[in-house]
Amino acid sequence: PSGIGLITCGADVQDDRVEMEIVGWGRDYESWSLDYIVEHGDPSGRELWEKVDKIIRTKTYDGLPIGVTCIDSGGHYAQQVQAFAFARGNIHVYAIKGSSDENKPVWNPKPSKAKGGLNVYFVGVSAAKFHVMQRLKVETPGPSYCHFPAGRDASYFSQLTAETLKIQYAGGREKR
Repeated sequence: PSGIGLITCGADVQDDRVEMEIVGWGRDYESWSLDYIVEHGDPSGRELWEKVDKIIRTKTYDGLPIGVTCIDSGGHYAQQVQAFAFARGNIHVYAIKGSSDENKPVWNPKPSKAKGGLNVYFVGVSAAKFHVMQRLKVETPGPSYCHFPAGRDASYFSQLTAETLKIQYAGGREKR
């Protein structure tokens, strides 16, 4: 779409694969889910990471490359993810990890040091999930609207909407 100014890639590492969603971003957080790629392989080996690297470096959409990639390093392949990201900092690949602190902002531009001294960026998971759910409620294309391709399968949307917001009170304070 003509309104895209930046393309990002978000990746999640599983035991036998890396799942990547590539999103185009326009003004006022209007977004287009451009691609959903699943690369199968062993996350502890080199072959899978070579496939991921090729996608990040070569995939373009109407000539626009992926500008930023975030890969979740919260699982048991944290060291592989952090090393992969560190070696690609020059092309804006970042190792991220979800923070359980519900007051944490979605993105903190200051990294923390993980074991081994490599940078990892903590993401405010509660805030991020809240923003995604609010944006999914927008019904008219424009600011904050999320566009999805017609062929996206039902399992994608089941995963996207799997969680629900529950509000509890502890010591008189709201907890989401």
